[in-house]
Amino acid sequence: MKVMFNKTLVGLLSVLLLFSLSDAIEKKEPAMIKTDKVPSAIPPPKCPDLEARLMLTKTKSGFTGTINLNGQVCNIGNTDYIAPPLAPVQATLAGYDPGKPLTRDNYKIISGKAINNLPKGACTRITGTYIIEDLIGWGHIADADGHYPGARTEREFSLNIGRNVPDDVNFKQNEDCNKTNNLAKESVKYMVVYTIMDVPDYRITP
Repeated sequence: MKVMFNKTLVGLLSVLLLFSLSDAIEKKEPAMIKTDKVPSAIPPPKCPDLEARLMLTKTKSGFTGTINLNGQVCNIGNTDYIAPPLAPVQATLAGYDPGKPLTRDNYKIISGKAINNLPKGACTRITGTYIIEDLIGWGHIADADGHYPGARTEREFSLNIGRNVPDDVNFKQNEDCNKTNNLAKESVKYMVVYTIMDVPDYRITP
């Protein structure tokens, strides 16, 4: 009888042990499988990207100043720009007084260029010249007494790229991936000879 009791006790203990092991296995967190694979990046969209670039050079001869505008339109996208099927492009160099509204009298077109084909990675140039008469000097520089020797003036120049479609100048997504780089601007400060209509301002302002 004692031997039978011992066997029964051992059997119960064995069953309890098996249930305990089974329960532990079920509650065990699944092992993480490590991998060296990096999730693939989303490829950029296939489209051109027209970028405007503008540089200025200034020269002075006597009381005449010359500003040479050297612009570029570059396709920094991953596909060629071909019109058609895409819309034709117009690049425009212009000059204006930044302190006044962009009216017809203020906004003056210096030169323009039509662009139909521009392969990816390629650039095309657009140039122009702006002449200033009665120029005293570049910048707004006062003399030792704090007086300005001439009327202070500023001119801003821009290179703008747009669709050559009068009623719809904004590029479509398949025509230009990035519309924030279609405009480049540079400004020039200078002084010209006072006219009878000018009222000198001798105060130095920032």
